[in-house]
Amino acid sequence: RQPQGMQGFIFNTRRHIFQDRAVRQAIATAFDFNWTNENLFYSQYQRSYSYFNNSELAAPVSLSGSEREILNGLNTKLPEAFFKSPRSRSYPMNQQEFRAALIEADKQLTQAGWVISHGKRVNKLTRQPLEFEILIVMPAFERVILPFKQNLKQLGIDVKIRLVDPSQYVDRLRQFDF
Repeated sequence: RQPQGMQGFIFNTRRHIFQDRAVRQAIATAFDFNWTNENLFYSQYQRSYSYFNNSELAAPVSLSGSEREILNGLNTKLPEAFFKSPRSRSYPMNQQEFRAALIEADKQLTQAGWVISHGKRVNKLTRQPLEFEILIVMPAFERVILPFKQNLKQLGIDVKIRLVDPSQYVDRLRQFDF
């Protein structure tokens, strides 16, 4: 029996550091789903490829002609790769592949203007550190975040974990303070 529901990390794109798609992608790469699933969840989970997995609203493997036409008609800046294969992202299956993915994430961050200075990832122009907070409401979720935090540290990114009670959590979500 598969667990019900979905868990994930949501980027607050109102925050300057998360407005760059390359930064979000590099950070997401640092989450080792396979290790987490195997070591913390006894391989009970499957990776979700859509917010609406297992429904008619799920992201398609490829776009139909009418979907492509609608998306082309919108005045959005979707990456070219989206039109080739919306769900084509590959994920590391072992430690060697994960290490290679982290090296690629490092290159992405550098190309996006985030360089290493004294062991920390900083903006090349402003020297602002690449750091953020992960907001949680359940202490048990910290065991999932700590390995992620270590992986981000390898990229020079500092992460703080903030545990709040349910009312603070809802208030911070409403205020876009996450």
